[in-house]
Amino acid sequence: MQKIKMVVFDMAGTTINEDNLVYKTLRNAINEAGFSFTLVQVLAEGAGKEKKQAIRSVLSEYAGVTDTQLTDTIYNNFIIQLTERMHGKLFSHNLTRPICLRY
Repeated sequence: MQKIKMVVFDMAGTTINEDNLVYKTLRNAINEAGFSFTLVQVLAEGAGKEKKQAIRSVLSEYAGVTDTQLTDTIYNNFIIQLTERMHGKLFSHNLTRPICLRY
């Protein structure tokens, strides 16, 4: 019987110092939708939250926006960007790429 090994890391500063890559990517995805939030604002409203909720919080707090379709669009863009950036970061350190990224 073959044993399957799996390692799970909680990133974003808890276990892996990724230099705020997650939140910088989140900020970029939000700003690509026509906003101009700072990293400080994104961290203030989004740190520690599930990322779709973080987007909702940032948009609501700083822009008064509660559009769920916009939130979904930003979230999908965020996942694509983060997956690309994390794969690049992992490969640059000769690490195995993850099977699935969920934020």
